[in-house]
Order: sequence, then structure tokens, then C-alpha cells
Amino acid sequence: MPKKNKRKNKINVWKSVSFYLVLFLFLSIIVNMLMPKDIDYAIRKLQSIRQENLPQEAQKHIENAITQLEKAKSEINDSLHVKGILVEEFSEFDCVECKKVFYELRKIRNEYSNNITFIYRHFPINAASKKTAEAAECAKDQGRFWEYHDKLYANQALLGVDDLKRYASDLSLDILKFNDCLDKSIKENYVKSDFEKGKKRGIKSGPVLFIAGKKFAGNLTYEDIRVLIINATV
Repeated sequence: MPKKNKRKNKINVWKSVSFYLVLFLFLSIIVNMLMPKDIDYAIRKLQSIRQENLPQEAQKHIENAITQLEKAKSEINDSLHVKGILVEEFSEFDCVECKKVFYELRKIRNEYSNNITFIYRHFPINAASKKTAEAAECAKDQGRFWEYHDKLYANQALLGVDDLKRYASDLSLDILKFNDCLDKSIKENYVKSDFEKGKKRGIKSGPVLFIAGKKFAGNLTYEDIRVLIINATV
């Protein structure tokens, strides 16, 4: 086969590969399979292919594929932001199932915090978990709710009052203000208000998520949650 035809065939192969890759990714987005991090992965793969010694025409089609993927990623981020997706979690810090969901939600929170509003609502079943919830709200007064929240789940076996105060110290909170808030049960009514809101919405125990107002209960995975979020933008 002449070199010219071989070169033409090689270009056509890469043209087809890039076309079908972009088509697959767009279809995946439509059926809620992908989020921006997945598109980033595909872009990196195409960029690595682009480094190879390919014909100019093949390079052109790969560049076009990358451009289209970056556009798709931007549109997803804009959609999430414009729609103002709200994720509410009703949970408690000493609940085993809640801790499982915590790890999945933390990934979502870390990746999409600029696009999604997260609200943690307390649904404590016993007196001990009520005090833990109060401690989290005391930390919120000092602008450290999420750091304290994460520390509580990471140390779920140790949630006594002394432990709660130690975690505040570990995070360099104003310990006098924190202890005063906790010892005087200043946040008791706030926690009770969250609990009553949960009961009115039919909750009997955590974890329960409300994504754009729709209720989802149970041991949801990261993949489950991100698909629900994408569905909420449609």
C-alpha cells in the first residue's frame, strides 16, 4: 500500500477514535454517568495521546475533542451553579450508617463545594448524640463547623464531653468560648429545631438526604449521590 494511503488511513483511524470518544462522553453525560472529574480524566488521556508523533490532521481532531470536552465540563459546572443545588443531610454523629455516608458525602463536598450548597441538620436519637450535635454548633459559631464535623466522624468511638472539648482544642478554637457554649447548652434549642424539622419531613432515623427537595434515605455511595445531583439539574 502506498505511503500516502497509509497516512490517510491513519488519519481516518484517529479521526474516528476522537469522534466516537466525544460522542460516548456526551451520551454518558446525558444519561447522568459523568461529572467534571470524569471529563478531566478523558481530557488528560487525549492530551497524552496528543504528545505522540501523529499526523497533523489527527492532532487537529484530538484538539477538537479536547475543546468539546472542556466546553461540556464548563456547562455542567454552570448548570450546577445556576440551578443552586441544595443538599440537606439529616444525620447524627454516633450513627454507624451515617458515618458511611459521611465518607461518600465528603468527597462530593470537597469536589463540588463551589457549585452546591450543603446543609447538615442534626437528627440525634439519644442524649449523648444531642450533646455532640450541640458541640458541632458551638464550633460553627467560630467558623469551624465542617472541620469539627469531620473530626467527630473520624473519632466516632470517643464522643464524651471531655473528648468534644479536646477536639475543639485540637482545632485551635477559642476553648473558653467553646466550653461555655457547650456547658451551658446554648445550642440545645437549635439542635431540637433541626430534629423537629426532620420529624415533620417523615424522618425516623438518619442518614437521610434531601437533594433539591427530594428525599433519599439509606447507605448511598458517592456514585449514587453524584447521579442524583446531576438528575436535579435536568
